[in-house]
Amino acid sequence: GEETVPEGPEVAFPGAEWDTVDPAEAGFDPARLEEIAAAAEAEQSFCFLVVRHGKIAGEWYYGEETPTSAHEVFSATKSYASTLVGLAQADGLLDIDDKAAEYIPEWVGTPSEDVTVRDLLSNDSGRHWDFQTDYQGLISASDRTQFGVDLTQDGPPGTIWAYNNSAIQTLDAVLGAVLDQEPAEYAEERIFEPIGMADTEMTTDGAGNTNMFFGMQSTCRDMARFGHLFLQQGRWDGEEVVPADWVEAATGAPSQEINAAYGFL
Repeated sequence: GEETVPEGPEVAFPGAEWDTVDPAEAGFDPARLEEIAAAAEAEQSFCFLVVRHGKIAGEWYYGEETPTSAHEVFSATKSYASTLVGLAQADGLLDIDDKAAEYIPEWVGTPSEDVTVRDLLSNDSGRHWDFQTDYQGLISASDRTQFGVDLTQDGPPGTIWAYNNSAIQTLDAVLGAVLDQEPAEYAEERIFEPIGMADTEMTTDGAGNTNMFFGMQSTCRDMARFGHLFLQQGRWDGEEVVPADWVEAATGAPSQEINAAYGFL
């Protein structure tokens, strides 16, 4: 007889409101979820959300928090910054194998001239890194993008891996050179609006640059939308929001040979 392919679970895409599903029906042990929720509260989380196939299977808010209470999401911001670069590449505005110096003129004729956009996305750029620079100097700078651009080169690209916030911030300069809008506005138009992230925004520094390495304000539900988008290979209810090949490149394998646990931010 003919082989039949078993159908996968039906995947929902939340509109303004989310559908819910009983956690046990979704395959979870409700008692274990309650234990995890209690642990999240003990660690001073604002919220804990469990989504299965696009439906909420469990949701907890602590203290005065509500589903629309937005908070700093710290380095999760980087995943959105990376996606903006992927969208700019899909739009034909840049190629991640371009030298970043094409967009950052200060690096022309310096040891940073060979750093590619891919290196900035992969944290193997060799741009200067030390703890004080990255967690004090950068954060206190009024113009964080210029601060990152003005740092020096520690070694050739592809030879050093560092979780380098200052280097990541220079992606704002790269995007700024090719977009006719701020990266924060591009994120709103290309990611947040299409998938319904109504309570999310990227933030800016004192000079008006989009913060690329931290600073985004979001909610549990909005962050879950982004995760769901990537689980669906960049498609949202039949529409391509992020190209599937970018999702694969960013998350499917290491993006460099030094740190096997790391892709594009």
